[in-house]
Amino acid sequence: MSPIPSPRSGEPKKVFISRCMSDTIMNKDFPDIKQRSAVCYSRYRKKELMKLSSNYNENIQNNKKR
Repeated sequence: MSPIPSPRSGEPKKVFISRCMSDTIMNKDFPDIKQRSAVCYSRYRKKELMKLSSNYNENIQNNKKR
């Protein structure tokens, strides 16, 4: 199994999902469209959660400095 594509910085959700769904390796590794879709959406959500977590931690650090 090959690495799953990751969203690029600033890449809109719709663009990432389209790129992920049409990826040659993703089509080979996940031939079932529902499974591939679930993997792509999950990957996008994970990236968004990481960004939110990072922003939250940064806000906490900034508040401690005050």
